[in-house]
Amino acid sequence: MLASLRLCKSVARLSQPGLGVTARGYGSAASTAPVPPGYTSKEMESVISNGQLSSYPQVGRREWVGHGRGGMPNYFDCLMFPYPAIRFREWDSAYEALRQKEKGDWKNLSIEDKKKLYRHSFRYTFTELEAPTGRWKLSIGILMLVFSGASLTMLFIKKVFTPAFPKSFDEEWMMRSMWKQIMIGFNPVQGVSSKWDYENNRWKE
Repeated sequence: MLASLRLCKSVARLSQPGLGVTARGYGSAASTAPVPPGYTSKEMESVISNGQLSSYPQVGRREWVGHGRGGMPNYFDCLMFPYPAIRFREWDSAYEALRQKEKGDWKNLSIEDKKKLYRHSFRYTFTELEAPTGRWKLSIGILMLVFSGASLTMLFIKKVFTPAFPKSFDEEWMMRSMWKQIMIGFNPVQGVSSKWDYENNRWKE
């Protein structure tokens, strides 16, 4: 389930004109729905109904072709919901000519025509949806930057704010302290004095 959700590449809130729509609610069918500027009612009649025209500010001239997800007039690519409610691109005269050609024998359609028809309805193919995005590289890069920053911060704090070690950490001081313990016979049972041969003045073998 989570793996499928990660494959969702939502484009429901694209801001570029002609490429996306905002997922908003839509009103009921209106008898006097507004006609988009530059288009007549007759020209739009075969493309979108009056009820669909009520969502024109959000949908534009995209053909409403199905229920989609939640019955909302929005578009996004997702393997879990492969059929958006509206087409990806807006209707235009060039597409209308191609669609009329589509209604005939598909043998008369070239490969390029079929690709144009597909890209008019969908932004991605299933192969493109399942293709790796390489976003893991960005995640690794950010992680390495965080680790590097933390390491540099630690070194800076250690260099500037950490006090110096006391003299008891000095190797020479520790040797003198050990020799003092031997001379005074400190802890002759289990301590360092128990390992010293006082008669021969050397460590016990």
